[in-house]
Parts: sequence; structure tokens; C-alpha cells
Amino acid sequence: MDRLYIFIHEALKNFLSRAMLIVAACSILFLSACVFKHTTSRNFSVQKQTVHVFVQMPTSNQVYANIAPLVYDSIVEYFELVGYKISCKQSDAYTFNIIVKSLDPLQKYVSPDILLFHSTIRLELECQLLNFNQSIVASKIFYFYHLISKPKNPVTNSDFLDFEYRKLLRKAMPKIEQYFRPYLVEKCQ
Repeated sequence: MDRLYIFIHEALKNFLSRAMLIVAACSILFLSACVFKHTTSRNFSVQKQTVHVFVQMPTSNQVYANIAPLVYDSIVEYFELVGYKISCKQSDAYTFNIIVKSLDPLQKYVSPDILLFHSTIRLELECQLLNFNQSIVASKIFYFYHLISKPKNPVTNSDFLDFEYRKLLRKAMPKIEQYFRPYLVEKCQ
């Protein structure tokens, strides 16, 4: 009986010590991977913090007048989020110019009640990055599409369009920033 107790005790002790070693090794690997990933992303954002960007109010000749403030708010919010400093003076920073080339809004329908169950909204933005001398550093036209569904009650849901355009712009801003990032980071180094 004593031998059986000693044998079980030793086996349990060996098993627990091996399990503890495996858990410790896995946690060390996991923590080192997290620390390595966190330090690389932190270094990149520190490089971008020295860049000052002046965002001009987007121009649009579209009937939907609220699209320009929505685009401006989205780009400023995203640029601040990723680490750029938004400048108040155009002469102190690189200028980011946006032109809303085309917009396929839902206003082409007579009423939101007539809107099909699913529809696509399209947005075409021409973005330019200008240097201190107001010469073009980079320019590109972006096309964005978003499939939307008819709201349950379009008459009481008047801010439906703003919500859908904000959702489309939230997806668009990272793509725009990624395209212009090499020009901005290169200039600050």
C-alpha cells in the first residue's frame, strides 16, 4: 500500500512538473511574440508623428451637399488616429486635397420608399498630396462601393444616408492613407 502511494505520488509529481514546464514554455513564446509585434508597430507610428498634414475641405459639385463635411471628418479622424498631426495652416504642412468626382447617391430615387431592397452606392474620390510649394507629390483616383439594404422605415430614419456614407468612408480612409503613407513617411525622414 505504501509503495502504491509512493508510486502514484511520484508519477503525479512528474506529470505536474512536465505540465508546468510546457505551460511556462508556451507562455514565454506567446509573450515574446506579443512584445516583438508591439514594439515594431510602435516604432513605425513614432516615425509618422513628425508629419504635419493640412486637410482641405473636399470640393464637390454634387447635389448631396453633406458629403464634403462627411469626407473631411472621416479623413481628419483617421489621420489623427494613425499618428499624423493635423495642421491649421496650409503653409506649415503638406496639403491633402480631395475632390469628390462622382457620387451615386440614393437621391436618384423619387422616394426612399421606392428604393429596391438592395442597392449599391458608389463614391469616386480624387486625392492629391501637395508639398509646401503647392506642387503635386502624389495623386490617385479611388473608387469605393458599398451594398446597402432598404431601411425598415425610411421616413423616420432620415439619417440613413449619413450612416451609410460614414460606413463607406470608414472603409475607404485606410486605403487612401496606405497609398499616401510612403510619400509622407519618406518626407519626414
